[in-house]
Amino acid sequence: MGLMPAICDWTLELACRQLVAWRRRFDRRHWTMSVNVDSQHLTERGFVRRVDEVLRRTGLEPNGLILEITETAMMSTSRQTTAVLQELRDRGIGLHIDDFGTGYATLTYLHQVPARAVKIDASFVTEMLVDERHREIVRGISSLAHNLGLEVIAEGIETPPHVRALRDLGCDLQRPATDRPRVRPGEAPANGPGRVCCGAVDSSPGTGRGPQTGPKLAPVTRRSLG
Repeated sequence: MGLMPAICDWTLELACRQLVAWRRRFDRRHWTMSVNVDSQHLTERGFVRRVDEVLRRTGLEPNGLILEITETAMMSTSRQTTAVLQELRDRGIGLHIDDFGTGYATLTYLHQVPARAVKIDASFVTEMLVDERHREIVRGISSLAHNLGLEVIAEGIETPPHVRALRDLGCDLQRPATDRPRVRPGEAPANGPGRVCCGAVDSSPGTGRGPQTGPKLAPVTRRSLG
């Protein structure tokens, strides 16, 4: 696995340290930071201990950190990985299932993973106003997630009609489809918390980029739809 554990730890610590600085400078104690992690990172020996150490060194409370795993990665989770996720959740760390609806996860996986929220993939949200099937998929995911006690976050919101439709369908939070600029350390995210990709890989569609010199850090809008 080479340097990947070290890169992941460095990215995680940088993200947590930046959030602590933002919280102090801009008096926003409710801001959180989301970090994308791959399933292989979760299976690394001592992953939970390393997360604990990062939180201790940076002074960030566990509830300020959200770890995001994709639906595809969720499908590859073993009993051991599920136990790791439960340990993280028991500490108060948030767990989100990213890109939900694009994989082939069964209800068993969704039930077993101790997540706090599911994020509906933007491909369904952007088309829901012109394709009734996409709208029903969003409705179904929303209803299922809520019945399981999960929060629902919709990605790919482009217009006010999207907001109204998602409100009607019961989605809790929204994430715009706009291309968000990178945020310099001395700046505050325009709309709240931030998000980075563990491993510092820019995986934006069509970029063709590999590992970068630093993590991808961008502001994220998370407004209640209620």
